[in-house]
Amino acid sequence: MTTRSWSGSAFTPCGSTASIAATAASASATLSAPQVFASQMMVTNAGSTAAYMRWGAGSQTAQITDTPILPGSCQVLSKGAADTVAAITGAGTTTLYVSPGEGYSPRKILLNTAPPGVVLDLMFAGSTTLDGRITFTRASTATYFDATGTMQTAASGAPRFDNDPVSHQARGLLMEEARTNQSLNSGDFSAASWNKINCTLSAAVAAPDGSTTARGLIGNSGQLGWVQVANTPAAGSAITISVFAKAGSATQTQIIMPTAWWADATNRACMYNLIGNGSTASLVGGTASASITYVGNGWYRCVLTATPDTSASGAYLPWRTTTNGDGVTTQIYGWGAQFEVGAFPTSYIPTSGATATRAADSAILTDAVTLGGSSTRSLALEAEGEGWTGSEWLAVADDGTLANRIGVLDTASSDNIINLIVVASVVVVNGNGHSVSAWPSRFKSAIASTATTTYNYANNGVGAANTGTGTTGTMPALSRIQIGVGGTNVGSAWFRRIRFWNRTLTVAECQQVTT
Repeated sequence: MTTRSWSGSAFTPCGSTASIAATAASASATLSAPQVFASQMMVTNAGSTAAYMRWGAGSQTAQITDTPILPGSCQVLSKGAADTVAAITGAGTTTLYVSPGEGYSPRKILLNTAPPGVVLDLMFAGSTTLDGRITFTRASTATYFDATGTMQTAASGAPRFDNDPVSHQARGLLMEEARTNQSLNSGDFSAASWNKINCTLSAAVAAPDGSTTARGLIGNSGQLGWVQVANTPAAGSAITISVFAKAGSATQTQIIMPTAWWADATNRACMYNLIGNGSTASLVGGTASASITYVGNGWYRCVLTATPDTSASGAYLPWRTTTNGDGVTTQIYGWGAQFEVGAFPTSYIPTSGATATRAADSAILTDAVTLGGSSTRSLALEAEGEGWTGSEWLAVADDGTLANRIGVLDTASSDNIINLIVVASVVVVNGNGHSVSAWPSRFKSAIASTATTTYNYANNGVGAANTGTGTTGTMPALSRIQIGVGGTNVGSAWFRRIRFWNRTLTVAECQQVTT
């Protein structure tokens, strides 16, 4: 396998992706605004046949002496002022996907990427648009971090290509289950819905979303200060409380769940150190868990999760000082409180005078021609799990029903990534668990069916051939891939890449694509 690497800015697509169905006769695609204005283009050969491509202004006819685009390859080329791209094969057919844009990939672009024969390669990390075959829905707005590390709000029905707020590296397509933020006026602690205890608030300052809505907490002289609001949780349901906090004169804040929510009359609480990468300290409550994540510009997201065993009203404190104030100095800054039912935090959901719900994301690719293929198939997924709620489909190819499918799932009961093959409604494969010990967690998984009772798989580079409970290769033609949807819950994760082959990957190949 040959690799080529570039330095410079990450490649960013501009506009939609054009496709060329290349055959032994030249075929072309015309680029329109804003594609035509880009100076670079990322070209992916999604088939197992080499193609030859030329590009320029006006009509173009490709010849087999033009630039080779090897099967399974993905490369960035200089487009210049070209508005037309043409391609041809020496024999056979393949599909080229052309994404005009700017910059170069920060990692190595694989040329003649093994294993060959990939018919579908969805690269979400680093992209800003979805493949045209994907139907995406979400019946609400939702937040994400852009490439500058600033929190943005995606319109209802718009996909979120999220980025690390500190390194600004692309994380991929963010898919999440529905959640409701029960904290009213989440971005404004000065609102009357928040009770201010032993403190006053400073003038508004810049928040993680770029707005001037964050506040500073000034503890009264000789007293600890905090804000609080009452809530009555359901007994037995995990809840997660989070807040964005920033150091002032003090470098520590605290989140507290009240004693009223617990039969043992002991609160659940944690202190958060707002320095460096952030750290937690003094976690109280044996069943509670806590985390802190630095999100840039001095801001940290502080999280506390626990499962109340009593349904009773009590005031929770998302933002509290741990040292006495002097009545003058701003000790800590706070913004973006969130109270959500669930065992892990999800993206911030802004509220005003009422609760707000972020609807579930859904992404489904439909292409009966590409996925129809032979009866032996392979699928590989690279993703970063946000957390699991139940049994969730992460990437599953099927025939439009539950009867025939192959893919990667998760299970909350053991925090495992598992492989799945179902043929004629018989579960042939459901296992090979790869344990995830902490969230968020990046992983790679591949599953390959054969024409016998065996199948091949790998998780994070470790794989084997196993025997299923039936013949895995008798699966009929497939027609779609469900991304993060289809199971009991949405698979809350950052999806980085999905690949599909109409053939059986060997164990070595499964290991290769998951390493």
